[in-house]
This record gives sequence, structure tokens and C-alpha cells, in this order.
Amino acid sequence: MRRLSGLCRWLKRDEGISLVLIGVMLAVILGLAGMAVDLGAVYAERRELRNGADAAALAIAEDCGMGAKPCDNPTALATAEQYADANAWDDNSAVESVNLTLTGPTTGSVRVVTSAWDAAAGQPGVRVPLMSMLGFNRVNVGAAATAIFGSPWSLGGGLALTIGTCEFYTATNPALDGGYGSEHPATLIFKDPNKDPEGPCPADPAGKDAPGAFGWLTTIDKNHCLTPALTVGGLAAADPGYSPSKGCKKDPPPVDADYMLPIYSAVTGHGNNVRYTVAGFASYHLMGYSFPNWGEFGDTCSEGPGHQVGCITGYFTTDTLYTFDGELGGPNFGVVVVELTE
Repeated sequence: MRRLSGLCRWLKRDEGISLVLIGVMLAVILGLAGMAVDLGAVYAERRELRNGADAAALAIAEDCGMGAKPCDNPTALATAEQYADANAWDDNSAVESVNLTLTGPTTGSVRVVTSAWDAAAGQPGVRVPLMSMLGFNRVNVGAAATAIFGSPWSLGGGLALTIGTCEFYTATNPALDGGYGSEHPATLIFKDPNKDPEGPCPADPAGKDAPGAFGWLTTIDKNHCLTPALTVGGLAAADPGYSPSKGCKKDPPPVDADYMLPIYSAVTGHGNNVRYTVAGFASYHLMGYSFPNWGEFGDTCSEGPGHQVGCITGYFTTDTLYTFDGELGGPNFGVVVVELTE
């Protein structure tokens, strides 16, 4: 009975209970603080890994889509390691895998998987010293990103004019002093249908350009200089004549800007039924335009003494689209679509 009564007296003492509660609370607080600090480090590492995976996937996709580098696994792995390390605060992360899937010469997808690497310890994962009391010494962290790439097969709408493949390749061919960028100006001239064509590009069966270096297309409405949706292999309706399309007259395209330009491979029909077969899409940087009875911005154009013609001045550009309304799989005319899907 003495022992029981003594125990009851000890339990009734406040200072004894307080010490026990303080000890328990300290352990809980330290554990929660450790979890907060260590988990914060884990989340920060995962954010870096995710940024590295995204950057690597986009870079590989752009290289493959543009043909800037060999589109193979060794090259892709080297690019992934470069971008994964560049996005890590300590310049160290691991690339677990790079998987390329090609559905065409410049069309496909790439998936990059990254993981944390502790260079100081020479081990994978992130150290969590404050969580060691719970039995965790390090945590494995990883991230993945997938990007698709390719040239446009279809397009929600482009500038309402088109040029032939011959004119495009002539303007961008280095052997003919052509190329992409401002150092290679490309003036698109509306040929006089009553004048014999000049230059390296063939004429239509009537002996004239069809209808010239470029032709006007019907616009999506009367208020915008944009075409309806177009597809490679499909037909684009012409707006025949020398004058620009109605939508282009109402809303001339702003200059010093890039526009998607349909490229055609063939012309069919006559008069108001002319149709262009769409071969693909290029990017053109518009610098100026000059058309009698329409408007002028920049220099006028001529084809010989006293023979003024309508023209558009600018240059072709290589372009990467990260937002896109259409499908992939078309020929490469200098435009590649790159989009993250994971």
C-alpha cells in the first residue's frame, strides 16, 4: 500500500508531468521541423530536376526538328546532360534515360528522365539529415518530361499569300547567295502576267509565272489578311488578280513581324477557280510592301526601267513554335513545332 500511495503522490506532482510533456513535445516539434526543412530541400531539388528535364527535352526536340544536330541517342544524351546540369544549383544531376521516337526524318518525340545526384557523397538522392531520427538518411528524387517535334502538316491560318517551292528554295539556297535571316533579303514580286518570266523558276504551261513569285489567297473574312485553315496536300483558294485580297486591303499586315507563309507545289484551275496545292509552311519576316492603289511601306519594286510592280520585302527565317494550332508531319521549310506533353 505504501508503494501505491507513493506512486499516486508522484503522479499528482505537476513538475513531473510537465517534464514528460515537454520531452514529448520537443521530440514532435523537432521531428516536424526536420521534416519541413528536409522536405523543402527535396521539393527544391525536384523543381530543379523538372526544369532540367523540360529544358533538355525542348532542346533535343528543337535540334531534331531543325536538323541542327544528329537526331540519335548519343547526341540526345549529351544534350540532356548539358541542360540537366545547367538547371541544378550545384551543376550536378543525373540523366536516367533519353528515349527518342522518330516517325519521320524531322518528326517524333523525346522523353527525358532526370534524377538527383549528390556529388559530394558520390551517391544518388538528396540527404535529409534532420529526418534521420525517423530512419531516413536520403531520398531519391526524379522528374520526367516529354516533347514532340515536327514541321506543320496543318495550320490554323497564315498570311493570305503564297509562293512556289521553286521561289522558296531559290531565296534560301546558299549556293545562290540565299539563306535565312536578315542578311539574305528576299523580295517577293507579283509578276506581270503579260510579261515573260525571268529567273530560275519555271513558268506555267502558258509561259508565264503562275501567277508569279506569289499569289493572293482568299481570306478568312473581309477584315483580316489571314487564310482559313490549310493542310499539306490540300488546296488553297486563290483571290485572282493583281490587287491584294479584300481582307488584306482592309487590314494590311503590320511590318517588322514574322508570318507563317503557305508554300505551294502546283496550280490548277483558271480565272476565279484557281487553286494552289499546299506543300508546307515557311516563316517570313515582313519588312515592307508596295502596291499601286493599295498602300506602300518601304521601297517600291520594279522589273526593268519604267516597269513598276507590286512586291513584298523581307526575309525568310528559321522559327520554332512553342504554341501551335494544327497537326505535325509536314515537310521542313524552316519551321519546327516543339511542344511539351509531359
